[in-house]
Amino acid sequence: MSKRPLREAVGAALNATSLAPDNTRETPIDRVAALSRASRLGSALWRLKYGDDVTLLTTAAELLANKARTDSRVRELTPYTRVGRRPELLLLICQYLIGEWLQDNCNTCGGRGRTGLGRGGIRGIGKLCLSCKGSGKRRINGAERGRALGVTGAAYWKTWHPCFEAIWTLILEADTGAASRLRAALRRE
Repeated sequence: MSKRPLREAVGAALNATSLAPDNTRETPIDRVAALSRASRLGSALWRLKYGDDVTLLTTAAELLANKARTDSRVRELTPYTRVGRRPELLLLICQYLIGEWLQDNCNTCGGRGRTGLGRGGIRGIGKLCLSCKGSGKRRINGAERGRALGVTGAAYWKTWHPCFEAIWTLILEADTGAASRLRAALRRE
């Protein structure tokens, strides 16, 4: 069995030059086949992020928009009535959030959680990043999200934030669901 983290192993498998099977160990073909067990959205997101298949951006956004249209958490939100009348707006939101998910590292520390690491970039050395508070993840920027919608940052936080968060939750559920299906198919703990 591979010692690589699952997401990294699947990314390497999606770009492997050889998909030859081997009955004695886990191979790239096993990982690619396991990915087929995930939902269409989860599979598209993983192929997009970990397999670097940028041709799937539109497909993933359309799958996410379709899921958002039927999800009760999204439909119950006030701005959804506006989005429901303008399907292109829902698709825009989905594309934007997938872009955020793809580029989730903090801009200040590059995802390390610390700044001032010096040459080696050794984790644990340096000062805690004030932008991400050590998480290494990008913080929500309401002004950027508002600009994507054509509204102010204040209008985003007041009206649109719950809608974005509900759709963000759909992305995270698809991601973790794909991971669970892959672990089960590959018999990983």
